[in-house]
Amino acid sequence: MKLGTIRMAGTDTEEHTTCAIILSDLDEAGRTPGTVQVLPVPGVRDVASLLAMPTWRDSLTSVYSASRITSHSAARNTVLHIRREDLLCPVLEPRKIICVGVNYRRHIEEMGRELPAYPTVFTKFFDAVAAPFADVSVPSYATGSIDWEGELAIVIGRRVYQADENVAEEGIAGFAIMNDTTMRDYQNRTVQWHQGKSFYRSSGFGPWMTTTDECGSGLSITTLVNGVEKQCGNSADLVFSPATIVSYMSHIYPLNPGDVIATGTPSGVGFARSPKERVTDGDTVEVIVDKLGSISNTFRMQRS
Repeated sequence: MKLGTIRMAGTDTEEHTTCAIILSDLDEAGRTPGTVQVLPVPGVRDVASLLAMPTWRDSLTSVYSASRITSHSAARNTVLHIRREDLLCPVLEPRKIICVGVNYRRHIEEMGRELPAYPTVFTKFFDAVAAPFADVSVPSYATGSIDWEGELAIVIGRRVYQADENVAEEGIAGFAIMNDTTMRDYQNRTVQWHQGKSFYRSSGFGPWMTTTDECGSGLSITTLVNGVEKQCGNSADLVFSPATIVSYMSHIYPLNPGDVIATGTPSGVGFARSPKERVTDGDTVEVIVDKLGSISNTFRMQRS
């Protein structure tokens, strides 16, 4: 099942939102379609609010069943057709956004590093993420070295604390897509990466959360810049699997419904290319993940 957060018709802000069951299939290329059919979940603001309900799966079953047994005219009024631009981050304000670095074997090799013994982790603030099809506005002082990092993101579905990998895996509600946009010049100012990873509304996140039962393993991850492929990896290349990451982090602090973990990026980032490449004004970065759909953000550079 695909669960998203949508902007309600007639509003231009994220203040009027609702969680929704996504009914549309992906297009033939595995991308998010331009028009999306959704079934709103009444009284639930976003996916995190839904996951906080102990019986959220039962609630979804009730909503879906109700839409099927009503009259055809009522069902047409219940199901909405929205533009993909009205899809918001599935979790609007994650309490935790944990990111894992150097977690794909080929990416580690291109960066000239050894395989890590433990996950390399850092954090983003919730307002570092951008809607899956929103423009990203970059301050003039941060335009010099913007890089793409297409990633598979975990969404936690239940409290997980001090858990082994089996229990940790059960705590994963589903997966989404993130572009861990990185300002390399800021990242490399110190040994701490946070300042290069948390620019305001810079990292596309979405287009929705796909529940684990529909994902499987070995998901392909492709990043394109202006339609040109830059990254092509597979989650089978992860050094630390989603279950391993969740278990590891749960021994540091509890993970709660709606927490998000970006699992790392495959090889092909601009910084590691020769010559180096970067995102420039008007460039569109698209990330496609097998079975999950796609996100696409166009970067707009502010003038000083």
